[in-house]
Amino acid sequence: MRARSEVERYARLVDMIMDHMIRIDRFNATARRVLDADRERLSGVVFLTAAENDSTPARLAENARIIQRIAVCLRLRAAAYRYAAQRLAIAAPSRLIAEVDRKLVSHEARIKPFDAVSDPPPPPGVSK
Repeated sequence: MRARSEVERYARLVDMIMDHMIRIDRFNATARRVLDADRERLSGVVFLTAAENDSTPARLAENARIIQRIAVCLRLRAAAYRYAAQRLAIAAPSRLIAEVDRKLVSHEARIKPFDAVSDPPPPPGVSK
Protein backbone atom coordinates (compact mmCIF):
# COMPACT_ATOMS: atom_id res chain seq x y z
CA MET A 1 0.00 0.00 0.00
CA ARG A 2 1.45 3.31 -1.06
CA ALA A 3 0.99 6.32 1.24
CA ARG A 4 -0.71 9.24 -0.43
CA SER A 5 0.53 12.05 1.78
CA GLU A 6 3.42 12.88 4.04
CA VAL A 7 1.08 12.67 7.03
CA GLU A 8 0.19 9.09 6.12
CA ARG A 9 3.85 8.19 5.64
CA TYR A 10 4.80 9.56 9.06
CA ALA A 11 1.76 7.93 10.66
CA ARG A 12 2.63 4.58 9.11
CA LEU A 13 6.20 4.80 10.43
CA VAL A 14 4.94 5.71 13.92
CA ASP A 15 2.48 2.78 13.78
CA MET A 16 5.23 0.35 12.81
CA ILE A 17 7.46 1.59 15.65
CA MET A 18 4.60 1.37 18.15
CA ASP A 19 3.71 -2.15 16.99
CA HIS A 20 7.32 -3.21 17.43
CA MET A 21 7.44 -1.68 20.92
CA ILE A 22 4.51 -3.89 21.93
CA ARG A 23 6.46 -6.93 20.72
CA ILE A 24 9.58 -5.77 22.55
CA ASP A 25 7.59 -5.39 25.77
CA ARG A 26 6.32 -8.96 25.42
CA PHE A 27 9.84 -10.22 24.73
CA ASN A 28 11.20 -8.24 27.70
CA ALA A 29 8.65 -9.82 30.03
CA THR A 30 9.47 -13.33 28.80
CA ALA A 31 13.23 -12.74 28.90
CA ARG A 32 12.96 -11.37 32.44
CA ARG A 33 11.10 -14.51 33.55
CA VAL A 34 13.73 -16.72 31.92
CA LEU A 35 16.63 -14.79 33.49
CA ASP A 36 14.92 -14.84 36.91
CA ALA A 37 14.39 -18.60 36.65
CA ASP A 38 18.04 -19.01 35.60
CA ARG A 39 19.19 -16.99 38.63
CA GLU A 40 17.06 -19.25 40.81
CA ARG A 41 18.69 -22.33 39.30
CA LEU A 42 22.14 -20.87 39.93
CA SER A 43 21.35 -20.06 43.53
CA GLY A 44 20.42 -23.67 44.18
CA VAL A 45 16.87 -22.86 45.26
CA VAL A 46 15.51 -25.31 42.70
CA PHE A 47 16.17 -28.97 43.43
CA LEU A 48 17.56 -30.67 40.36
CA THR A 49 18.52 -34.21 39.56
CA ALA A 50 22.22 -34.90 38.91
CA ALA A 51 21.62 -34.98 35.13
CA GLU A 52 19.72 -31.67 35.25
CA ASN A 53 22.42 -30.16 37.41
CA ASP A 54 25.08 -31.23 34.90
CA SER A 55 23.27 -29.64 31.97
CA THR A 56 22.28 -26.46 33.80
CA PRO A 57 25.32 -24.31 32.89
CA ALA A 58 24.89 -25.05 29.19
CA ARG A 59 21.18 -24.26 29.26
CA LEU A 60 21.73 -21.02 31.17
CA ALA A 61 24.45 -19.94 28.74
CA GLU A 62 22.20 -20.80 25.81
CA ASN A 63 19.37 -18.70 27.24
CA ALA A 64 21.73 -15.75 27.69
CA ARG A 65 23.06 -16.10 24.13
CA ILE A 66 19.55 -16.21 22.67
CA ILE A 67 18.63 -13.04 24.54
CA GLN A 68 21.86 -11.40 23.37
CA ARG A 69 21.15 -12.33 19.74
CA ILE A 70 17.63 -10.98 19.92
CA ALA A 71 18.92 -7.75 21.47
CA VAL A 72 21.31 -7.37 18.50
CA CYS A 73 18.40 -7.86 16.10
CA LEU A 74 16.33 -5.32 18.03
CA ARG A 75 19.15 -2.77 17.78
CA LEU A 76 19.38 -3.41 14.03
CA ARG A 77 15.63 -2.87 13.72
CA ALA A 78 15.93 0.37 15.70
CA ALA A 79 18.69 1.51 13.34
CA ALA A 80 16.48 0.66 10.35
CA TYR A 81 13.63 2.72 11.80
CA ARG A 82 16.04 5.60 12.45
CA TYR A 83 17.30 5.37 8.86
CA ALA A 84 13.73 5.31 7.51
CA ALA A 85 12.88 8.36 9.61
CA GLN A 86 15.91 10.24 8.29
CA ARG A 87 15.05 9.34 4.68
CA LEU A 88 11.44 10.39 5.24
CA ALA A 89 12.54 13.70 6.75
CA ILE A 90 14.67 14.34 3.66
CA ALA A 91 11.95 13.31 1.20
CA ALA A 92 9.05 14.99 2.99
CA PRO A 93 10.20 17.47 5.66
CA SER A 94 7.59 17.89 8.38
CA ARG A 95 7.10 18.79 12.01
CA LEU A 96 5.84 15.21 12.38
CA ILE A 97 9.44 13.99 12.52
CA ALA A 98 9.49 15.11 16.17
CA GLU A 99 6.80 12.54 17.00
CA VAL A 100 8.71 9.84 15.12
CA ASP A 101 11.87 10.77 17.03
CA ARG A 102 10.06 10.55 20.40
CA LYS A 103 8.79 7.08 19.50
CA LEU A 104 12.28 6.03 18.39
CA VAL A 105 13.80 7.18 21.68
CA SER A 106 11.18 5.16 23.57
CA HIS A 107 11.76 2.17 21.26
CA GLU A 108 15.53 2.28 21.84
CA ALA A 109 15.06 2.59 25.61
CA ARG A 110 13.08 -0.67 25.62
CA ILE A 111 16.12 -2.49 24.18
CA LYS A 112 18.64 -1.25 26.78
CA PRO A 113 17.76 -3.67 29.62
CA PHE A 114 19.43 -6.50 27.74
CA ASP A 115 22.70 -4.71 26.98
CA ALA A 116 24.09 -6.12 30.22
CA VAL A 117 22.97 -9.72 29.65
CA SER A 118 25.99 -11.98 29.58
CA ASP A 119 26.70 -15.65 29.98
CA PRO A 120 26.01 -16.60 33.60
CA PRO A 121 28.86 -17.70 35.83
CA PRO A 122 29.12 -21.43 36.36
CA PRO A 123 27.50 -22.77 39.51
CA PRO A 124 29.75 -23.37 42.52
CA GLY A 125 32.07 -26.32 42.02
CA VAL A 126 31.83 -26.23 38.20
CA SER A 127 34.59 -24.80 36.05
CA LYS A 128 34.11 -23.34 32.59
